[in-house]
Amino acid sequence: MATEFSVIRDFARAAIGDFGIRDEQGDVVTLSKDFHNDDIDSVIALKMKRFPNHSVNASEISPTLTSNEEGAIAYWVALCLALPAGTFSIDAPNMKYWAQANLELISHLLGELKYYLDSGDIGPSIWGTLDQYYNEGQLIVDRVSEAVGAV
Repeated sequence: MATEFSVIRDFARAAIGDFGIRDEQGDVVTLSKDFHNDDIDSVIALKMKRFPNHSVNASEISPTLTSNEEGAIAYWVALCLALPAGTFSIDAPNMKYWAQANLELISHLLGELKYYLDSGDIGPSIWGTLDQYYNEGQLIVDRVSEAVGAV
């Protein structure tokens, strides 16, 4: 079995509030989301390169991800989307509000990522087997979380 990118994509969108704008009937307006599916899929594929026990082809991840793995990867992808963008928009009829400071969002994403990494043995391969044993990925998340104030 495999996990479809759409699962991770939907979770990552939810983590950063990228729901799009709804019309009067409640339908999401085409192209109203901040990130295009292809862009999110590219981030998913890139991040999965750090997980040597999983493979990616087209739009799915094999073998099937556990619940903790889905959570960790979704928050990791959300963090990657939030960091370079710098600004996020909140859309409403006749108004668009741009939030310049994403400190709270980034802090929240790091905290959630830390939760999922703490909850299971899903640390990515970063520099090699020896570093994995020392849990370097977790140490990095902890250091960054402390630096921005995540709990």
